[in-house]
Amino acid sequence: MLQIDSGAPPTGRLELPLPHGIRRKKGMVGRQTRLKIPSGWLLGFDGGEFGGGLWFAARTGNTQLLSGEQVLGFTTTPEGVLAVVGVGGQATDVGQVLIVHDSGDSQVTVKTRVVLDGAPEAITPFSEHSVLVVTTHGISQVSSDGTVKRLSKRSFGFLYPNSVVVTKDGEIYVGGECSLLGLYRSLESIRSSGWYVRVATASSVPNLTVSAGRSSVA
Repeated sequence: MLQIDSGAPPTGRLELPLPHGIRRKKGMVGRQTRLKIPSGWLLGFDGGEFGGGLWFAARTGNTQLLSGEQVLGFTTTPEGVLAVVGVGGQATDVGQVLIVHDSGDSQVTVKTRVVLDGAPEAITPFSEHSVLVVTTHGISQVSSDGTVKRLSKRSFGFLYPNSVVVTKDGEIYVGGECSLLGLYRSLESIRSSGWYVRVATASSVPNLTVSAGRSSVA
């Protein structure tokens, strides 16, 4: 489940309030993402080149920095919370999927599950145990056990993807600032679960629900 609360500028202006009783720390700037967990909150911030990070905030108000990486969003799985982090730019193009475990008694741990092929641009839950991640170099299904299935390998260049959705039929659509990309199961290769890529128009895909992306506003 993704919970995105702000499209705030990376400078930290117009930031939304934090959950009650939690004080803002250095690095809590930019776009804010939060997820309620048994022991408190997971708080993610993405301020681009200005910083960001992943914090655990206990019910007592105490906070713990879990990662200094910019946070794109969260997906919950039975094995733990998957946090997609990373940043792209002229000199940086990195990303990871972390898994956060909450024991329920304010003991929260985080581990790197997968190193991505580039900076994450958009995510959405894909199954009970996985998240779909659009990076600067393609689209992958990342499972909570660390398994990665590449669905599309391509550079998005100036398409600037900012959202991704999966239909009930398993079709995947990646939205950009001025484009919409569709991945469909090929009729000729259903038995082998093959995929092909083509460009679709927004009018051909009604009632899309936008997911988490760096340029999207919830």
